[in-house]
Amino acid sequence: MKIYSCIKCTKGFSLVESLIVMAIIAIMSTVAISVWGRPYIQNTNLSNAANALVGDIYSLKQQALQNRMQRITINVGGNTYKLESCVDQTSTCIGGFVDVGSPKSFSDFGSGSRLVNSTYVGSIVLFQTRGTTDAGNVTLTNDRGSQIQVSTSISGRVSVDWIVKK
Repeated sequence: MKIYSCIKCTKGFSLVESLIVMAIIAIMSTVAISVWGRPYIQNTNLSNAANALVGDIYSLKQQALQNRMQRITINVGGNTYKLESCVDQTSTCIGGFVDVGSPKSFSDFGSGSRLVNSTYVGSIVLFQTRGTTDAGNVTLTNDRGSQIQVSTSISGRVSVDWIVKK
């Protein structure tokens, strides 16, 4: 009976070959994620900016229902908006408005998110003591060309329209 010994007859991959394949897969996945993930991140930043504006609109509407006029002053050129509250509790706000916090910038939600248009008179969203406001809209965009339009109706309802570029 003859016993064959085969030292070089092993089947499978060596450790070095497996490490090389894993390194190639890691490099390819890093490139793929950076290319495919960038549009998703930019659109998410734009969505976050719009959600912050909508949240502030709802917040000021609720405060206006407590018999105090509120407003959002929009600065299209500066890519910012600020929240303001009436000093007194009258329906005409004789005492004027004061800032509520610091101005909010759309660029804080990631580079490329910017304010491009406001159709409100004087770029001011004014909330009356009944929670009503002027009809108008604000358009936000990003570097990919995606747009979000935040609109308010006279009754203070807010709607959001999306045009997303992938």
